[in-house]
This record gives sequence, structure tokens and C-alpha cells, in this order.
Amino acid sequence: MLQPAIENTSTNEATNLEEEIEIDEEEEDFGQYEYSHLKEELVTYIQESEQSLNAKSVLLERNNNAASNRPDAAEIAKRDSSIKKNSSFIKKMRNLGAPQIDLLVAECHSLNLSKYLSEAASAIVEAKIKFTDIPSAVLLCTEINCTYPEFARPLQDEFIKVLAVNKDEPVANANRLRVELCFYAELSLCGIIPARLSLPVLGTTLTALSQDKTFNTLSLILSFCKHCGPDFAGLVPRRIRLLCEQFSMTLKKTTLLGASKQESVRNLLHDYYLSLCRHLCSEQVRLSAYEKQSRQILMAKGELRNDRVSTAEVMRTEIQTLLSGAVTLAELLDVELPELPDADFQDLQLGDGEDCSGGHVWEDEMTRMFYTQLPDIKEYLAQLNKQEEEKEKSTTESDSLKPEDSDSTSKKSGLETFLKLLPNCSNREMIDNAALEFLVYFNSKIGRKKLSITLFTVPRTRLELLPLYARFVAILNPVVPEVGTNLCQQLKSETLRHINKKDQVNIESKKKTVKFVGELVNFGVYAKKEVLRVLKLLLYDFTHHNIEMVCSLLETCGCVLYAASDTHLSTKYYLEQMMRLKTMMALDSRYVTLIENAYYHILPPENTVIQPPVQLTPLQLFISKMIYNDLMEPSLEMKVLNGLRCLDWDSKETAAYAVLCLTRAFNVSYSRIQALARVVSKLTDYQEEAVCCVVDGVLEDIRLGMEVNKALMNQRRVAMIKYLGELYNYRLLDTSDILRVLYSLLSFEVVVNQAQVFSVDPPTSVIRLHLILLLLNTCLFPLSNPDTLKKLKYFCTYFQHYYWMKRSSPLWSEDRPFPKDLVYRFEDVVLYISSDFTLAKSLEEASDSVANINMKLFSEVAQNNPVYFRTGMDR
Repeated sequence: MLQPAIENTSTNEATNLEEEIEIDEEEEDFGQYEYSHLKEELVTYIQESEQSLNAKSVLLERNNNAASNRPDAAEIAKRDSSIKKNSSFIKKMRNLGAPQIDLLVAECHSLNLSKYLSEAASAIVEAKIKFTDIPSAVLLCTEINCTYPEFARPLQDEFIKVLAVNKDEPVANANRLRVELCFYAELSLCGIIPARLSLPVLGTTLTALSQDKTFNTLSLILSFCKHCGPDFAGLVPRRIRLLCEQFSMTLKKTTLLGASKQESVRNLLHDYYLSLCRHLCSEQVRLSAYEKQSRQILMAKGELRNDRVSTAEVMRTEIQTLLSGAVTLAELLDVELPELPDADFQDLQLGDGEDCSGGHVWEDEMTRMFYTQLPDIKEYLAQLNKQEEEKEKSTTESDSLKPEDSDSTSKKSGLETFLKLLPNCSNREMIDNAALEFLVYFNSKIGRKKLSITLFTVPRTRLELLPLYARFVAILNPVVPEVGTNLCQQLKSETLRHINKKDQVNIESKKKTVKFVGELVNFGVYAKKEVLRVLKLLLYDFTHHNIEMVCSLLETCGCVLYAASDTHLSTKYYLEQMMRLKTMMALDSRYVTLIENAYYHILPPENTVIQPPVQLTPLQLFISKMIYNDLMEPSLEMKVLNGLRCLDWDSKETAAYAVLCLTRAFNVSYSRIQALARVVSKLTDYQEEAVCCVVDGVLEDIRLGMEVNKALMNQRRVAMIKYLGELYNYRLLDTSDILRVLYSLLSFEVVVNQAQVFSVDPPTSVIRLHLILLLLNTCLFPLSNPDTLKKLKYFCTYFQHYYWMKRSSPLWSEDRPFPKDLVYRFEDVVLYISSDFTLAKSLEEASDSVANINMKLFSEVAQNNPVYFRTGMDR
């Protein structure tokens, strides 16, 4: 509920008033926090811009006055002109970087480069510099230009070679051209290369880049706008302009280039942006038409060629790249992104708005549990291995000297007895115990081979064993995939043999084979595409026994095939083909009944009432679709935000469901959690109270995960921690909230004594380590301010103690080692927070570090509050 219910009693009114006051105070604190950070961001940008402009102005004035301040020829002649020293200097220039600039400038003043200016210019242009090295390179060029007036001409010639771009040919080395273009622009601004020479070259290069019809040069244009846009086109990013208007600040504009020239460059970039938008629209229309044609082919033939699917994926990727570039360019040019047509990014395996749920998959809850809930065989084996190790330690040396012949004989006879008794397993509990027994006692190469043969040769009259045997194989598959692979291969060969033989005998064996295949499909052991191939072959010769095989197969696994997104349309196509064949062929009434039963088993008649688990209203379905489906596409992000704004937030039911959907980040694709957080942050301007409820819900869900600690919730917990970090990145939480969550993960129901095992945080459960590292990696950059870093350093000490508590657990062994990725991730994060942090090498060292920190903090608090501690000691 977003608003407290107001009762007529005075007590409830007072309580509600207090709650409203608390909410107002929290909103005010959040607003002040966001206000200060935005203002700090703007001030930093203005300061950096002014510093850069002042530095360029100084260099420009120095280069313009270089003629009157250059040393005379006699003074230059006194400098060292040896080939060895000058060649060494030019070699160093090829590895130009910010750390070496002072040494290079000093060495430049001691050398006579009069005969090596062309080599120096070539070395500077060929140097593999980064954007951060451009100011240093410009400074070095200034020093040389102020000494040698002939330096500008060879430097200009070298850059002309690099910046020569043909609009009809792709750029050979885009990364190098991106840096060299900005480098050349800076040389022009600082007066090293005269404007009368440099500006025509820049104009020619930019014109050629902007005329690329495939827009492969988009990254080059974006780089130029970002680094040189303010100077050459007077660009101010939209975000900075809005912040300046909000805080009534003025951004000093550059005057290094004339206003008319800036306008020309700005018009060129704007025309390129409009062409990009038109190209993006046409590509989206082309993709929609291509996917529509693909769906028609899929409906007609039941399958698509791999090259057609891959082509659609390439087209989607290209459109996403263009869309991202268009959004960035619109931000830099401070223009509105035009209304783009909605691209149909649906999976080609699904239909146009097709519902692949099939209405139902399992008949009841017990059936669903039978096929979906399997015992965790790996956890059981880990406990068993631990018990076996303890038994081995307690055995005596005399036991090891006993002959092993009797053991091998007993195991062989035991395996035969086990396989004979396997058909007696008549329920889920018995078959689960049989799977565990096989893994413990008979898991050998011979045992697996004999087991595959026994499962394959199940009697054709014992069809009730097929679901149990399929469950048996599914339980073994994570640990012993060999059994499932061999069985699937045998069944595949047997099925193809029955189809190719075309005899009309042994129908029981044929039905048994396809039913066994269907049961394995239900458990995910048998490949669904192979089953569709079998269906296609059977429908090709839809007569006699093939009809019964098709119906048996569909009744066994048809619902699963229809509900799966990758086989939905193909299954639907084959079902329609089967019904068409039934209508066209003069079949016996028995076959007609079989076909209709199989069809309506998957697609019940419309008058059949199937109650869904939760009945949602159309508005709730619309909200779910916006958040969980539309938000998956970056192009629809603003559309989702506008849709949320249009909701009736005064309705308690609507607001509560919208908050619930915005809170459940685990229902969103992991790669789009950041987009969900961005939408929530933008929603703050319109529904602050709802956003507060979302944040509270996220914190509550994280707390619930710590209290329950079920393995099934691990993916949910990872998604919610990621969501929390992204919400913090968008300033929806305070730093203290993040630290509170971090310390809760370290301390909530954590048992320090390793002799005790607590179910909430067992010794071998490392999920909290993953969550802490994920949260730190997600929001580490915003946390990297001096005040917070000090708190994080203290946290790292306690985190290290918890880490070593987990790592030093005796439950880890060579067969079950501590995860290596956690070791590397822990060290990387801790050293990133504090490069001088001392990593402990054992639990004892980590405990000592915690004790030292506790003593230090205790002494600081005692010094700041002496009266309090003296009173406490007197008591």
C-alpha cells in the first residue's frame, strides 16, 4: 500500500501524520543528496573545461609569438647534433606518453634537431598515443615548433597521409584514426599547424567520414564530438546545459575558433545525425519485413535455415549499435531523438504475439513435481565422500591387507541383483533411492554399460516403468551423463529403424520406444530438435503404425514441446499438419479418435475451463508487459517510462502492483537490470513515494534472502543485489544503506565457531561472498570518494575475516576445493579499494587484523567520549 489507510479514530490519524512527516523528511534528505551531487558534477565539468581552455590559450599565444622568441641559429648550433643522440631522441618519441614528457622536453632543449625535423614529425604521428596522452604530445610539439619554424610543414605532411579518407572505402584502422583526428585538431587549435593549412584538411576528413552510407564511421564522429566538439562546433551536452539552467551557472565558451567556422562544423554534424536517423528507421523497417517473412516460412515449413536465423541476429545487433550511437550523438548535439518505428525484435522461433504456454504443461501439481523436482545428487555425494574419508581414516592397516577378489565378486553379483530388482521400483521415492544406490555402489564403466542395456530393454508391456526410468536417468545425468547419452543414442537408432522398416508388426515395441523418448524429453535428457525430426518423418508417411507412434509421442511430450519457446511454432505446425491429414485421409474411426485425443491433450477445446494460478486484471497484465517485456528493448525505455507515468497512482491497487513489478528485478533479464534502475530513477521526478516503496521492497527482499538461504533463491538474490547497486548508482540510496547491507551480509546469523553449523549460513555456502563482491563491483566507482573509502577500508578488514572463515573450513578438500574465482575476485576488489591493504594468509592473521581494528576504533571512541567510558567503568 502506497498510502496509509486513514481511520476515523484520533489514534490512527496521529499515527498516519507521524508516518507522513517521516516520509517527507526522507524525501527531503534524498533531494538534498541528489542536489549536491548534481551540482558537484556540474562544477567539476566547468572547472575542467576552463582549465583545458586556459591551457590551450596559453599554448596558442606561445606558438603565435614563437617567431619573436625563437633562439638564433648560433645558439642552436651549440647544441648536440650527433646522430646517436638525435636518433635515440626520435626513438623515444615513438613511445610518447604522459610520464615521459618532462624528460623529452628537457632533452629537446639540449639537441640540435635542424636536420631531423622530418624524422621527428614522422615519429610523433606514428606514436601509438591514447587520448590521455594528447596534451603531452601537443606540449612537446609546441616546444619543437617554438625552436624550429620549419617543423610545422613536415608535421602537416605526415598528418595528411594519415587523415586521407576515401568515402567509398572502409577505414583501415579506425582506432588509430580516432586518436589522430583529435590530435590533429588540438595541434590546429594551439597554433602549431596554421589554421589556413589545418582547417581544410579537417573539413575534408570530416566530410568524407560523414558521407559513409553504411555508418561504420559512427564511432569516429562520436569521438570527435566528445573531445573536440566544444572547441570546433561549440557543442554543449544536453545534460550539462540542463544542469547549468537548473543551478543558474554559466559555461564559458571557447573563442579559439571563429563563430562562423563553428557553425559550419555544427551544421555538418547535424546533417550527419539526420542521415543516421533516417538510416536507422529504414533498417528497422527492413528488419521487421525480414522477420515477418521468416515467420511465414516458419509457419509454412515448420523450420528455418540456420543462415536465415543468423542473418536476423546480425541485423538486430547492427540496429542496436546504430540506436546506441544515435542516442549518444543526440545527447552531444543537444537535439531531440526523433520518433523511431518500433522494431519487431521477437524471437523467430515464436510467432507474432504467439502464446507458447499451451494452456497447461502438467496435469496437476504432483505431476509437475515428479518431472521438475529432482534430488540434488551432487550435494548428497559431497556428504557421502566426507563420510567415506572419515571411515578411511579410522580403518586399520590390517584391513588394507585383505584380498580384494571377494570385494570385486560381491560387487559384480550385487550389480546383477540391483538390475534385476530395478523393475520393482514402483514410485518416485523408490526410484530416487535406486539412483543414489547405483551411484554409491555400482558407478563403474561396466556398471554404466549394463545399466544402459537394462534401461533400453525394458519389457514392452511395462509402460508404467518408462516415467520412472526416465527420472532415474535424469537424476544420474548431472553426474553420469554417459548413461543418458548411450540410452538416447540407442533409442534414436531404434526409432529410425522402426520408421525405415515400415512393417506392421510389434506395435507395442514401437509405442514403447517413442513413449520412452517422450519421457526423456520431459526431463530434458533427450534433445527436442531430434524429437521434431522424428515427428516430421512419421507425418511424412502418416499411415497405420506411424499414426499410433505419432499419437503416443504427442501424448507423452507434446505439452512440453508446445510450451518450449524453441519448439513452439514447429510443434504447432506439425499439429495442424496432423489435423489436415486426418481430414484429407479416409482413416479408421480408431485412428481418428487417437489423433483427436492427442491434439486436444495439448490444445484443450475452448470450452474447457482451466483456472490459472493467479488471475491478473488487464491493467496488471499491461504493467507486467511494459516492465518485463518492453523494457528488454533499449529503444522502448522512454516508452515504458511514459506508460508508468500515465498509470493511476492514486489507485492503491494499481500503485501497489506497479511497485511490486518494479521491485522484482529477478523477473528481468540480468543485462537489463540497469535499465530498470534507470527507469525507476527517472520516475522519481513524478512518483517519489512509489520509488521509496520500491527501494524498501528491494532491501526487504535482500533481507528475506539472508533469512531463508535456499539454493533455489540464489539467482534471485544475485539479481536483487545487482539491482540494489544500480539503484545506488542512480542516487536512490545513501552510502550508509549500502554499507549497512554489506555488514548485514557479513554478520546476519553468522556463526564464528566453525564447530557449529547453522543452516542460514553453512560453512560451504559461499553465496554471500558472491553477493558482497557483486555489490562492490556494481557500485564501487560511486563509493570511491575519500570519506567512503575510509569506511570501506575498515569493511575490507571484516570482510577478509569472513572470507577466511569460509576458505579455512575443513569441509573443503582436494576433491572439493574452494572456488578459485572467489580468491581472484576478492583480491582484486580489496586491492582496488586500498592498494596498500595487507592481505592475510590465514584465518589467524585475519582475526589479528580485526582485533587491531577493534582496538583502534575503541581507543578513538574512548578519546572522543571520556566521560561516557569512565562512567561505564565505574559501573
